[in-house]
Amino acid sequence: RPATAPAASPGGEDVWAALTSIFADIDAQGGVEGEEGVALEETLQELRGLLEMHQQLGRKKVALAATLVEATRERDAALERLAELGVPPPTPVGPEEAQNPGE
Repeated sequence: RPATAPAASPGGEDVWAALTSIFADIDAQGGVEGEEGVALEETLQELRGLLEMHQQLGRKKVALAATLVEATRERDAALERLAELGVPPPTPVGPEEAQNPGE
């Protein structure tokens, strides 16, 4: 069957969805056979590896977002507690000061 080029969104999500669909079709048909299968084997393995890496990064992104939410809640609770105790809030440190303290 003729291949269609996946549409690309700025985040590339359509490309990953298209690859997932293509691999599902290939797997449902029992793989690619004959000379075409031999010629495409290495490329398909590389693409499957990239797709798996993309999926792993997606799961890590979700986990990091959850960690950020939890850390933000803890920070806000600590700042609230300091305010209750009458302690002025600490001076925020920007990325430049954090990387180069004392400059």
